[in-house]
Amino acid sequence: MQLAVEQVADHLARQLLPIYWVTGDEPLQVMETAELIQAKAREQGFIERQLLSVDAQFDWGQLTEAASALSLFAQRTLIDLRLYNAKLGQNGAKALQHYLQVLPSDKILLVQSERLDKSQRNAAWFKALDKAGVIVNVWELTPAKTQAWIAKRAQQAGLKASTEALRYLSERMEGNLLAAQQEIQKLKLLFGDQPIEVKQIASTVADNARYSVFDLSDAILQRDSSRLMHVFKILQAEDTALPLIIWALGDVMRQGYEVAHGSMPPAVTPMRREALQRARPHLQKLPWSVGFEALGRLEQHAKGVGMDAPRNTDRLWDEAITLALWCAGISISLMTTQ
Repeated sequence: MQLAVEQVADHLARQLLPIYWVTGDEPLQVMETAELIQAKAREQGFIERQLLSVDAQFDWGQLTEAASALSLFAQRTLIDLRLYNAKLGQNGAKALQHYLQVLPSDKILLVQSERLDKSQRNAAWFKALDKAGVIVNVWELTPAKTQAWIAKRAQQAGLKASTEALRYLSERMEGNLLAAQQEIQKLKLLFGDQPIEVKQIASTVADNARYSVFDLSDAILQRDSSRLMHVFKILQAEDTALPLIIWALGDVMRQGYEVAHGSMPPAVTPMRREALQRARPHLQKLPWSVGFEALGRLEQHAKGVGMDAPRNTDRLWDEAITLALWCAGISISLMTTQ
């Protein structure tokens, strides 16, 4: 059985299965989901807890031993397996399949890992796990869902924050829910029951947004100028390598070109596919030859090639921003060669 994070509480209210695997890239949601499962297990008498942290030297025989070990005082045990690498390997797969065959009645196995890739989800052990237990998928939150998550947490904390203030906080924290939770707690200590507006948050909250070049691509397809500029600001402040920025621009441009001409790139995530489909009318209007010419020029300038290549890194960032805005249809003026 596969569940989203939002479905876990209702599931646990009805039943507790012998194995749970919580997989995803957002650490706070993974941690809180695991805590819900641990609390339900304690409630059902699984008092003992055995922690197994998997690294390159981990002996998977420990899992087999834990499955067959007798609990002290006949108490039931929760086996907390932390799979930081998210790769079972051959030995891990065998150990897990053996555990699934045994499924000791006095044990609950809880696995926490990073996001599982397609090959892992197609493996025999994954399919067996899907039948015997629960796989909780922790998907990355969209900007809208991030704001809704922050609004709910702020309400639970008793904050009296305006919609504009929550939107501002969401922009500062996007992609880092742990930092957002910490800031909400700090705001509660600072302001208590006082009304909170943007200026109060701006004066106390650090910019903890955690962006990658993939967020840059998403902002382009969403045609969100404020988010696009904010992503660039964070990436530049973090000294992100310009070749990586240029690669991301080229990647989203090539995908956009394919969609504009009637085909969908095969290797894209469901979220990216949806974004490309929504952006199709806009993408069909872009003069792609002009855009690819500007991309080639930017690649040359980043390598210091060409008489007009800027020697100032900030100028290169300006070129990248201009091209990103052009892709988003926010600015359609690009210099072309004669």
